[in-house]
Amino acid sequence: MNELAINTLTALAIKINGFNDQVEFHKDSAIVSAAKCGAELNEAKELVEYGKFTAWISKNCPSVKQANANNYMKLAKEMPMLLTSKSQTSGNLGLSQAIALLSATEEVKTDVIEKIESGEK
Repeated sequence: MNELAINTLTALAIKINGFNDQVEFHKDSAIVSAAKCGAELNEAKELVEYGKFTAWISKNCPSVKQANANNYMKLAKEMPMLLTSKSQTSGNLGLSQAIALLSATEEVKTDVIEKIESGEK
């Protein structure tokens, strides 16, 4: 392999590792952001006139789909430990996994969260 190819591959490896680090960082922070968004949505829901919250979201937060809003609010209520990025849960549980866990029985939720908090993935 010539020197140009080696230098190019070295530069590509640096870029690839950098992008992968960004993916890992954002993957872990996505669940925290979703829970924080849910906490804010819960607060807004308390302030909006009864029965008008869905319309309020559509008008004021058009990029937030109602289904996502519901999941985020439920995450904030049922898994408040996600509101901090220091939580072991936030690093060992993906957003889609957390949303799936919301529909589990309380026994399963407790068991899974205990295992995650102890470091299991």
